[in-house]
Amino acid sequence: MANSRNTCPICNLSAEVTALDISYNQYLYSCAICGRFAFGDDFLPKINKDKLASYLYYNFKLFGKQKDDKAFLYICYAKNIEYNKTDYLSAICKTLEEIELWYPRNFNEKINAILLGLSQLSLYHGYNIEFSNKHYFFSLFFIRRYIYETKEVKLPEIYFHQQIKWISDYGNENNLFSIDNKHIITILPEGWKRIDELQKNLSLSKQVFVAMAFSEKTKNIREAIRQGVIKAGY
Repeated sequence: MANSRNTCPICNLSAEVTALDISYNQYLYSCAICGRFAFGDDFLPKINKDKLASYLYYNFKLFGKQKDDKAFLYICYAKNIEYNKTDYLSAICKTLEEIELWYPRNFNEKINAILLGLSQLSLYHGYNIEFSNKHYFFSLFFIRRYIYETKEVKLPEIYFHQQIKWISDYGNENNLFSIDNKHIITILPEGWKRIDELQKNLSLSKQVFVAMAFSEKTKNIREAIRQGVIKAGY
């Protein structure tokens, strides 16, 4: 059942919006830029749009492994994950806490993520990466577009360009990547060397594999393990 809304809550561009559960005001957004994601209206004030935009870009556009083109990110409470997975087979269910923990904790982690992301877009060494939309560029480089204090406020675009220039200068000075005035990016030799090291170091992964019986009887144990994994930063 379609909803009267037609705007993506992340980038504010046009989007197809479908009601998943009207009684709980839960909607599925299909945005050409941000992708497919769903959450209830009660989540909207809690969501950091910059972090969610980067999460969607990295996990669905760059490193998405799902073959189902109907797959979507479903942001929900931990207690509802099992239920939602059963109800919506194409849903990849995550809590806000898990999205927050995925987001780079410091500048070095951001640079590592950016380099790995750029490597996915490079067809060969020396390849010039062009972006069809500036929002992809902003998400890849973790550009801050909003401030969250007493209320959400969108920053003027001049601040986006300041952030881009700062990262661009750092990339050039350290021979990692170059960004020209048309936002065309090329990974430089030191960047490729760092990418090689990152790809060798499997300990950078934030994913944890748990082998156990999955049933209603083990639900409490499973939740305790999940909480422990999250608290450990994975």
